[in-house]
Amino acid sequence: ESEHGQTLLRTRRPRFRTGKSLCLRFAGEVGSRQWKTIAREIGLKDSEIDAIEECERHNLREKVYQTFRRWRMKNGRRATLDVLVGHLRDLNMAALADKLEELRQQHGR
Repeated sequence: ESEHGQTLLRTRRPRFRTGKSLCLRFAGEVGSRQWKTIAREIGLKDSEIDAIEECERHNLREKVYQTFRRWRMKNGRRATLDVLVGHLRDLNMAALADKLEELRQQHGR
């Protein structure tokens, strides 16, 4: 509350249930030939993927991070690690899914 008795509303962006540092670390694990496939699998439109590519032309890690960020913004609380792991396994990317689960354990989530 403010000193005038008004309730202050804090606006917060929806948090990815994994945390920013975990997403950044995981983004570094995704290969250049994998990120678009993952982006499509998690529901991003081609126009969204193209926009990410245009903005982050030479930075793969940031492309991947922005992909996950956009996914969480679109899906809110449904954008969980378990859901992402499931998508990776559906794409036969078991090594990436295992790495994500390993990073989650390291971060205690």
